[in-house]
Amino acid sequence: MRKALFLIVLFVFVTSLFAANSELESIRQAIEESGAKWHAGITTISILSKEERRMRLGWLKEYDPTPEERGMYPAFPPERTYPESLDWRNYDGVNYITPVRNQGACGSCVCFGALGVMEGMMNIDAGVENLTTDMSEQELLSCLGGSCNGWNVSGVMPDLLNHGVSEETCLPYQASDAVPCGDRCDSYEYTNRKLQYWGYTYPYVWGLKDAMQNGPIIVTFDVYADFFSYDTGVYEHVWGEYDGGHCVTMVGWNDADSCWIVKNSWGPSWGGEDGYFRIKWGECGIENGAAWGTVRPAGYPKFSFIKHAIDDYIGDGDGMLNPGEQAKIVVTIKNDAGWSDAQFVEAVLRCDDSRISIIDSTADFGTMLSGDTKSNASEPFEVLALVDTCLDPVTFTVYITAVGDDGASWVELPFDIEYGWSQYGWPVLSGRVRTSPAVVDLDNNYLLEIVYGTDDGNLFAREYNGTDFSSFPYGIPNKIWGSPAVGDVDND
Repeated sequence: MRKALFLIVLFVFVTSLFAANSELESIRQAIEESGAKWHAGITTISILSKEERRMRLGWLKEYDPTPEERGMYPAFPPERTYPESLDWRNYDGVNYITPVRNQGACGSCVCFGALGVMEGMMNIDAGVENLTTDMSEQELLSCLGGSCNGWNVSGVMPDLLNHGVSEETCLPYQASDAVPCGDRCDSYEYTNRKLQYWGYTYPYVWGLKDAMQNGPIIVTFDVYADFFSYDTGVYEHVWGEYDGGHCVTMVGWNDADSCWIVKNSWGPSWGGEDGYFRIKWGECGIENGAAWGTVRPAGYPKFSFIKHAIDDYIGDGDGMLNPGEQAKIVVTIKNDAGWSDAQFVEAVLRCDDSRISIIDSTADFGTMLSGDTKSNASEPFEVLALVDTCLDPVTFTVYITAVGDDGASWVELPFDIEYGWSQYGWPVLSGRVRTSPAVVDLDNNYLLEIVYGTDDGNLFAREYNGTDFSSFPYGIPNKIWGSPAVGDVDND
């Protein structure tokens, strides 16, 4: 049965690959005949069936916005000049755009196109590059108007204006609109961000340029069969039938190529431009449904865990937590840039592991402005590690409360600490060891050294922290088969 299933899967894959190759040859021929300036190739999407491809789309064509909705179209563009190129991935040396996501087999491209704009605007407002900025597309699907069957700009932008969306970790993306909104984390309101304003751009090249000077914008366009095979270059439709509408995030332009620079949502491995594509001005209705958005200031702080440090002052002092030791724990946290200033920041250390007894669990971080990083070095947590046979890592949680612009908030920041008998500096790499080591204080400093031999003829003496002792290792032209004996042979 398993063999038969494997053969069926292999047959389907080979058939799909053959069809993709045949289609690719037709596309390449059409590109050459039309003189288009892009390259086609086998991609992660082109190898899918037509039905599977269409599941990666999802913009439901809406009516053209009225002049009242767009604002009255001006007869002529404004009297201003635009740079010859702009790219928010490298704006004065800073990348404000978050990584390319993958919508999977769900027609949720409108969610990704809109949040690509929101995440970019959040970073621009904060004035920092922050690749970890990640808002929840799943919340748009589960709690608002999004659907795997598609959506539109006139639906998502008002929802982001009136309701907003929380960060990704609060309701992770599952490529399904059947995930209940109740699965959202209890603290969702504290990372909720909303649009301040939004509006359609003027449906001209200069109109999109004008809006994009402030940040990325959301755009929609018609997708034909050849687009799935896009690899590099400036895309224009040359071959194939219409497959549906798609929604993406536009991040810039280049006058030299008369093209837009666009972030897709089919993963970074699609195509040859790391999940991005360039498209010719005026192609596939790309300018017709564009919209801009600005982000409302955050009402609450947003804390991130940066690192921890251990002072095992009742123990071996190696900065690691071993059974039987008592240690102070210093944690470093950050109030992320672009979020509310925080006052009365207090932290409580929690641990449900039976191997840990918490002696001092509280710390006061005081006031943390947006972008501040602080530690509790002056008021460390304190724990006792109980002797136990289990040596798995221990999970701690820092429970933080604070007051932001909109009131009190809380967050839990989990982190792991390695727990075991390992000493600082160990393990170390050596040749194969067949012998039992000798453990002895070679230099009478009350710290033990470890002496052992290896198959490659080296006699090692290691300090307690894994470094070599004195003039060791000592090499001999043979394997060391026996365990070393250690003694003071000259009685000195």
